[in-house]
Amino acid sequence: GVAVEGLRTEHGRLNLALRGDGRKLLASMGPGEVPAGGLVVTWPFDGRPREALVNGRAADLGLDGSVVVRSLPAQVVVRR
Repeated sequence: GVAVEGLRTEHGRLNLALRGDGRKLLASMGPGEVPAGGLVVTWPFDGRPREALVNGRAADLGLDGSVVVRSLPAQVVVRR
């Protein structure tokens, strides 16, 4: 996994942690401001995921398996 604290963005600083194993991706983000289009978490593994949760609630998956986060803090789980 990887973790970054205080990442400078146009919308302020952001804390971000990602880890995964090919079947599941976990992302923890925030606090911070979310840009108008949201923050996009992209599935980095082969195949397409079947399920995404943001803060414990079902979230839409893009055609490429991406998830858009619209508010922070956020806990994102994407599963295959």
